[in-house]
Amino acid sequence: MKPETEDYQEDVDPFLALLVTLWTDDLSVNIKVETDSLFIHPQPDEFLSGDIMTHWEQLAHWLPGVCDACSLWSLQRSALPFGASAHLCFKCRDKAIEVFEKHGWPSPLWYRHEKA
Repeated sequence: MKPETEDYQEDVDPFLALLVTLWTDDLSVNIKVETDSLFIHPQPDEFLSGDIMTHWEQLAHWLPGVCDACSLWSLQRSALPFGASAHLCFKCRDKAIEVFEKHGWPSPLWYRHEKA
């Protein structure tokens, strides 16, 4: 007989539990390149805000969420710093790099606080 997940509530890592919640609710941790700030899309329920704030640095590193190219939820994504600042899983990021290497790279976004 398969044990129920409720049997292991005390042993669950809080960050892992947060990732599972983000995945089941299709929530994405995105970064705004121009302001270097994070936001959750779509807006999470209020009960998640404490967990999100506790693990903010880990979420900023992994950027888990829905890939802008393939629309699948991915544990780790990259934010490309041009155009609409796409958040891509590693497979789609690698494909984008191949295309850019072949056809030329887009111009990066430069903001007032940055220098070319």
